[in-house]
Amino acid sequence: MRKLDKRDIYNILIINILFFLILIIIFFNSHGIYGSKMDFSTQHYMIPDYFRKLFYSTKELFPSFAFNLGDGQNIYNFSYYGLLSPIILLSYLFPFVKMLHFMNIVLVIIIILSIILFYKFISGYTEDKNIRLISGLLFLLSAPLIFHTHRHIMFINYILFLLIALFGVEKYVYFNKKALLIISSFLLIMTSYFFSVPALLVIFIYGVYLFIKENNNLSTIINKSFKLGFTLIIPVLMSMVLILPSFMAILNSRFSGAKTSILSMLIPELSFNNTLYYHYSMGLTSIFIFAITYFLFNKEKENNFLSILFLVLIFIPIINYLLNGFMYLNGKVFIPFIPLGILLITCFLNKLKESKQNYYLLFFIALLISLLGCYDFHLHKSLKQADLYYVIDFTLMIAIILLIKRNKKFMYLFLIFPLFICISSNFIDNFEKKRVISNQYNSEIKENIKKINNNDSNLYRTLDESLSFQNANNIRNISEYKNTMYSSLTNKNYKIFTWNLFEKENPYRNDAIFSDNTNILYDTYMGSKYYISKDNKNILGYNKVYDGKYKIYKNDDVFTIGYVNHNLMSEQEFNKLKYPYNIEAIINNTIVKDNTLNNYQSDLKEININNNSYSLSNKNKTSYNIKLDKTYHNEIIIIRFDMDYNERCKVGDTYIEINNLRNLLTCRGWKYHNKNYSFEYVISEKDIDHLNITLSKGTFKINNIKVYSLNYNHIKDLNNKHDNLIIDKKLTKGDNIYGKINTSGGVLSLSIPYDKGFNIYVDSKKVKPMIVNKYMLGFKVSKGSHNIRINYKAPMLKEGKILSVIGLIIFIIIIIYDKRGSKKYEKNINDSSLL
Repeated sequence: MRKLDKRDIYNILIINILFFLILIIIFFNSHGIYGSKMDFSTQHYMIPDYFRKLFYSTKELFPSFAFNLGDGQNIYNFSYYGLLSPIILLSYLFPFVKMLHFMNIVLVIIIILSIILFYKFISGYTEDKNIRLISGLLFLLSAPLIFHTHRHIMFINYILFLLIALFGVEKYVYFNKKALLIISSFLLIMTSYFFSVPALLVIFIYGVYLFIKENNNLSTIINKSFKLGFTLIIPVLMSMVLILPSFMAILNSRFSGAKTSILSMLIPELSFNNTLYYHYSMGLTSIFIFAITYFLFNKEKENNFLSILFLVLIFIPIINYLLNGFMYLNGKVFIPFIPLGILLITCFLNKLKESKQNYYLLFFIALLISLLGCYDFHLHKSLKQADLYYVIDFTLMIAIILLIKRNKKFMYLFLIFPLFICISSNFIDNFEKKRVISNQYNSEIKENIKKINNNDSNLYRTLDESLSFQNANNIRNISEYKNTMYSSLTNKNYKIFTWNLFEKENPYRNDAIFSDNTNILYDTYMGSKYYISKDNKNILGYNKVYDGKYKIYKNDDVFTIGYVNHNLMSEQEFNKLKYPYNIEAIINNTIVKDNTLNNYQSDLKEININNNSYSLSNKNKTSYNIKLDKTYHNEIIIIRFDMDYNERCKVGDTYIEINNLRNLLTCRGWKYHNKNYSFEYVISEKDIDHLNITLSKGTFKINNIKVYSLNYNHIKDLNNKHDNLIIDKKLTKGDNIYGKINTSGGVLSLSIPYDKGFNIYVDSKKVKPMIVNKYMLGFKVSKGSHNIRINYKAPMLKEGKILSVIGLIIFIIIIIYDKRGSKKYEKNINDSSLL
């Protein structure tokens, strides 16, 4: 029976929770901001903050379209960050609380509640208060738990619901009550659909563990396990409103991931990378390996099952690959297994306390497994110290086990290495600076954005270079619209259009970050009329309209978000053009699939250069200042070359910066490779007489250098030749864009990436959407004045809602049935050693 006395309360409140809060205070005081530079400040509260702003604008709980980000995206491209999470939905009740503060507070509460629940959970497996405390602290000190409260919150934000679900499994196994299991599993899925896959596997495995513990008959165990699996389908069905449209977004957006041989992943890979020390794994220590080893040969069948299962998880890569959605191998998917890992450790600690046997055979077998498991440590850059860690940890473990034979109190020494790993892993994180947060919540910028948008008769986009990519997802005001975004999922047409067609400069390690670095050709096409910067700028077309700490520039020459261009070019003709002639063509024409004649002539001028290839190697960052043969006034300079060498990750990423525009090529082994093998620069200063070039450390093999110039006057007044769509800013919100156009007829082109799900109405009559400019949304309009409505519905959202309702109905029926049939299971209550 789980009966907690005063000592247990002391263990939970005074030691576990107080220790956790002390660690949080230490980390916070060391940095001033409790959030990592890696993704936390760019995604994990910025995107939920956008969800909340969008909800208060539309009052729509199930939105489909994120018009404010990435030129207009399926909002389920962002669902990974908590679109329908009960945690994020709770924040809607507190619009006056900054999302950063809300996330910090709620994550601390989640961990505190998880500490309490885990302690109660593990108390069912040991009567010893000391072992309960040790196991509780092992849970708290596991490398990923505290670490991801400030790095990747979705790696651990579901943990509370997972623990509740484990109690739900016990209710199901011993009393056939399904409500707690279904509700907690549903909340788990809605909180983190990605981690719900391994988490549901953990729930199922724990059910099988209990079936084995209570039954000796294999057919009975299989039968009950099958029924448990069927029960877990119900919360999945209830979650289809999130799962189905998110799955469709993944199919339409996600990169293919690293190329991996399926056959090679069936071969055991002898590695502890997914298990020990690292915060992107279970993050346990060698005591876990000793526990697995011990129960491989123990007579307790349920622990035999669990230890064999963990060996399979550790050593068979295909499981890792499957749980990561067929994208890559990453130990993060094993974080949900931490409770089961510590359950096995707890049972091992019980045996250490009770047994007086010699452990030399255990040491020998553990050493053999350790030698096999350590073999691969050096292959992972982040685990380059793990070999040394493991030698120290393993030696310490043997010493502690021998000491325990003399005095059981030495068992507390098991906490030494977990404490070291926890503290060291948290202190190596690079925390965000206060100035970044201050900028993200800057009221001056927010109010000025609101003013400029209110004073403009049409809807335009805003460039924000006041920070780098930290503002990629920052929508300060719901009337702000941006080209930028940073998400693990992206509309593939938007991605190809930006990186492959326009070949926009990419200064970052992966191609999921779309930030505001000035490219006058791209910004003109995308309708980026306003530009925010902390520096004084001298950019073609942009004139300062506000001078303060953060300057605002305005460009009246950019295109509107929707327009009819009467110059048409066929895709067949367009596909023959190479960069940058294709960019010039797309700015001057609308590209359509129809066969059409075009008399387009280029205004680009190629500049002759002395050498079109270079090979060099830098031991350190190197800078050059190159004087040009003349001053280029009112000219756009375009530079392009191939990067024929991809540096090793031991050396690092390589970049080249020209006049403050940077292109970076990710080192060859990085799993989120940016594929930026050709560097393009669109330099648009009003007067250019020199090039400031900076090269990073590394080896460079540069070939096919091309330099072009284009007079800005050739694109300056193009927007005046269009029939422009005037967007109604008051009516346009959520999934709908409203506008009017007066045109002589043609193809209306929008700088919104094409996606399945658009419905277009011209004067209330539905018309067929089409792909224009290779990847953008468009449709045909006849001559005259028209009212336009563009509606977006996320693919499979409607079907997801229907299935969720069906799942809810089934759940209600089950609850009613359970209430009627639960009495016959009440007799089992005295037989349970857990509840």
